[in-house]
Amino acid sequence: MKKAAAGALAKFHAAPKSQGQMTTLNRFRARRTFWPGVSGPSNDGSNAGRGLYRRCSCLRDGSLALSAPLPLWNRNQGAIAEAQYEYAAAKQALSQLELSFQHRLAPIFERYANARNQVERYRDRILPSAQESLQLTRQIYEKGESNFIALLTVQRTYFQTNMNYLEALRELRTAEAELEGLLLSGSLEAR
Repeated sequence: MKKAAAGALAKFHAAPKSQGQMTTLNRFRARRTFWPGVSGPSNDGSNAGRGLYRRCSCLRDGSLALSAPLPLWNRNQGAIAEAQYEYAAAKQALSQLELSFQHRLAPIFERYANARNQVERYRDRILPSAQESLQLTRQIYEKGESNFIALLTVQRTYFQTNMNYLEALRELRTAEAELEGLLLSGSLEAR
């Protein structure tokens, strides 16, 4: 178990780190940082010799002084609190990023939704009505019950409706491209 954890930690240290990986690494360190050691005074009587391997020393009279911390009350609360703070800060940064994204996305999505509704309205209701009106006016003109001006007016209305539909379709495609561009912008930034 310890070898697997040490191997995973070594791979984690070797890989490039993102903010999420750093938070995970700090949480792992907070759980595993207690290393009991042996310490003692240096040869001159001070506590200057507190290295990892200089935990014991011999005094001038030849006696050996050792001290070892007993983790009776130390539950690594400082490191755990630091890891929890970093986790909360990462969550706050994520929510701030989400709000920023929503703020940038809202007007573009509104244009997209309006254009989509307009295209659907033209395709489902307006164009079929204009087509039917043109066919009825042609039939009436062919029977001689209507004049040529009425036929031209209906044809002009039909072609203008088709032009408006194409304009709405262009607006929809433009809004789609802006939306996709916004979703892709910043996706290649280094994290």
